[in-house]
Amino acid sequence: MSEERMNQGYKIIQAIPVGEVEYVLGVNIKNPDRFVTWECSGKDNYYWGHYLNDQLSAIKDLCQRTMDKVEFYQQWQEKVNQGKQRNSQERER
Repeated sequence: MSEERMNQGYKIIQAIPVGEVEYVLGVNIKNPDRFVTWECSGKDNYYWGHYLNDQLSAIKDLCQRTMDKVEFYQQWQEKVNQGKQRNSQERER
């Protein structure tokens, strides 16, 4: 990441884009919950924070949230493709 980003006192140290959003990992050594993952849109709209007190749990949470969104998009794409396939078959009749 080139530019430094902050939110609620947490420095964003990792960001993974998925579709229209990204999942970010933030750290704040002064907070008892030193780590947080957020979903973020527009690089400045952070929401649905998961606050954690150890780095490994935070990394795991970041990866899991990212993979959940990837799987959502894959399922959505499969449904779109199935719909296109059905429409094509109906037109051929």
